[in-house]
Amino acid sequence: MTTGWAGVYLDIAVTIIIGIAISYLAVAIGLALSKGESKAKTKRFESGNEELGRARGLYMMQYYPYLLVFMLTEPVFVVLFTILLYLHVLSYVVFVLSVIIFVPSLLFALKEAKVLKKWLMPKD
Repeated sequence: MTTGWAGVYLDIAVTIIIGIAISYLAVAIGLALSKGESKAKTKRFESGNEELGRARGLYMMQYYPYLLVFMLTEPVFVVLFTILLYLHVLSYVVFVLSVIIFVPSLLFALKEAKVLKKWLMPKD
């Protein structure tokens, strides 16, 4: 581990390069070891069970807006907490940043919640 800003950037660059190299190595090994198409590779697999019925079907989406709001807001607050913790900026700056980031994502989630009627399962 090196010190100073140059050292931090060097550590980040080395980490990114190692990650990319490992990714390419995994793809190369996968391509080298593949033996082409077979029935076993293309057969549907359901946790070790034999095929049963349709693979796709309708499912209830009643909690979709809540999931969307959580998935849009949770990373925002994690990032802002990290900024507050490590950069020691003033809390009102973090509050303004959270409002700037949170409001568009909340508006998007509310817009999607209004469109939820398209996703609901039809009643028989």
